[in-house]
Amino acid sequence: MKICIISASPRLNSGFSVVAKNIAKGLKKLDHEIAYIGLQTAHTSEWCNGIEILPTQSFHIDDITQTMLTINKIKPDVVLAIIQMDADFNDFAKIFPKTAVYTPVEGRNIPQKMSNDLLS
Repeated sequence: MKICIISASPRLNSGFSVVAKNIAKGLKKLDHEIAYIGLQTAHTSEWCNGIEILPTQSFHIDDITQTMLTINKIKPDVVLAIIQMDADFNDFAKIFPKTAVYTPVEGRNIPQKMSNDLLS
């Protein structure tokens, strides 16, 4: 299965990036084809544990548009969004119907919008 993961760059040490990196490594070991879009990856691809991290930041277009163009280019079976729910990226589930959103809770005082999104 071709799976596209959207999350923070796996080189960061946040809950999002650690969970996403571990999921990507596990899915790769299960012989799934992994495409990883790093939300802090700029302009050129990076590599982490043999997985290519595709950039979201471009010189010419905004991050959301770049990410959607990349998803359309990859043509994944499923998109896994491991992101904060109060970001603009939570609209991927509305745009790409086969999206699963997972939000690791990293601490207290999460924003009300994120809390509402988690409840729904």
